Amino acid sequence: MNAYFKFWKNIFNYKDKTNIKDFFIPQIINIGLIILFMLLANMVNNINNIIILTFVKLIIGFIIISLIPEISLMVRRYRDSGTPVYYFLIILVLMLIGNILLKDVKIISYVGKIAHLFNLYFLFKSTKKADN
Repeated sequence: MNAYFKFWKNIFNYKDKTNIKDFFIPQIINIGLIILFMLLANMVNNINNIIILTFVKLIIGFIIISLIPEISLMVRRYRDSGTPVYYFLIILVLMLIGNILLKDVKIISYVGKIAHLFNLYFLFKSTKKADN
């Protein structure tokens, strides 16, 4: 749980270190929370559309709010693994182009999927040892 608190505490921290464990624990918790919101919205589906709309707004709001600490966490992870941060920017642009802007164009949508794989590779890289 400490890793999740550090996730929110270091919302604008781009310079410190983040190991693999401190990166993936918040990811798992955030995915679990989103799934929980979706299940609750599905459970109240027959009760009232206003309640469902509230849950959908909560999901969207949570995702938008968590984007800022998510980006700073990824930047710290890239630095910690010894990967240049501009790789993250290039991959982010490729993911946006391939998955959002041109998702209907078959070939370009593969660019977004490949960019996701490269992103995962860099995030899973082991922590680079500091020079003594």
